Amino acid sequence: MTFTYVSIHGLCLHGSSRINHGMKMIRFILRAIRSELTNNLAKLSELDDRILPEKKKLEEAEGLDEFTQRRLAERLQNLQDERGA
Repeated sequence: MTFTYVSIHGLCLHGSSRINHGMKMIRFILRAIRSELTNNLAKLSELDDRILPEKKKLEEAEGLDEFTQRRLAERLQNLQDERGA
């Protein structure tokens, strides 16, 4: 037996309160998932915005001393690791 939105919605309106409660829980869970996905996407965008300037700094750091180059490379690697986590 397959359920369509109309048949499930009809059961919620005219049927068991258990089904109605289940549908409310599903909606609640989906909202929580949507919220987490939105937060994760915002975090990834923020990290991308921070990674790009660090890459440019590292590319332009050829004339700088080795310590500064290493520090820039480590900062870039930390940001990339955080994005990959």
